[in-house]
Amino acid sequence: ASLAGAQMNLAEAVLDAERRAIVAALERHPKDLALVADVLGVSPTTLWRKMKRLGLRPGGLQDPSGLSRS
Repeated sequence: ASLAGAQMNLAEAVLDAERRAIVAALERHPKDLALVADVLGVSPTTLWRKMKRLGLRPGGLQDPSGLSRS
């Protein structure tokens, strides 16, 4: 899910990389968020915050309400 053909600034590149890494880990371990956090090297709280900001739910699915801005 990159911005093909468009310039991507650093913040967008970081968000894109975080989203891809989190989604991949959630797909491998859909029922164990603590393990997903461990695999990614972050705390479960940090994982939850990043998922909320990116509009992700367990299983790697995007929240239908869109991106959260909190």
